[in-house]
Amino acid sequence: MRYLSMPEAVEAVSSGQVIVYPTETFFGVGGLALREDSVLRVYQAKKRSPAEPLPVIIGHEDQLPLLAAQVPEAMIDLLRALWPGPLTVIFSAGAGVPAALLAGGDKVAVRLTSHPAARELCLHCGPLTASSANIAGQPPTVRAAGISAELLSACAGVLDAAPSPRGGQPSTLIEMVEPGVLRVVRPGAVSPAVLRQLGWDILDRSKED
Repeated sequence: MRYLSMPEAVEAVSSGQVIVYPTETFFGVGGLALREDSVLRVYQAKKRSPAEPLPVIIGHEDQLPLLAAQVPEAMIDLLRALWPGPLTVIFSAGAGVPAALLAGGDKVAVRLTSHPAARELCLHCGPLTASSANIAGQPPTVRAAGISAELLSACAGVLDAAPSPRGGQPSTLIEMVEPGVLRVVRPGAVSPAVLRQLGWDILDRSKED
């Protein structure tokens, strides 16, 4: 396993390579989200189906317009309340987002990470893919030592910076159905109760068409 300093990690990612880095939940696999060859390397490293879109992290809210076609006015207070943190939000993708990242769709899933090293990496390099650092179908890990040799063989190295990922639940994945109404696509660290406290209704999946 090759451990990277922050400058080495920035250099590797900026050149289009893929690295492993810590997030607030688990270790992630990072490549430049706006560079198609980097995105494809992440799919290859994880042996992930190209039909599954990749989530993205950003280091500052100013990077969101690089990915999202627009940010609904109704969501601004929600984002201010829960970002940075383990909340991933689905937006309509902007014109500059690589098709490979979207897996043939037109939506992009983004979160503003709260991990200081991940944020610094994004601020230096731009938005990063944020899929967990594991071969598809295997569990994620909170320890660098738990990353599979198979995955590492496809990466430039590991940025193992403090604090360690805390594990637990992954980020909550949501999508706005209409102003005031959210769909929870994947339950996670931000509970429906927290979303309701912020004034949102949660769509009952049993009532969806």
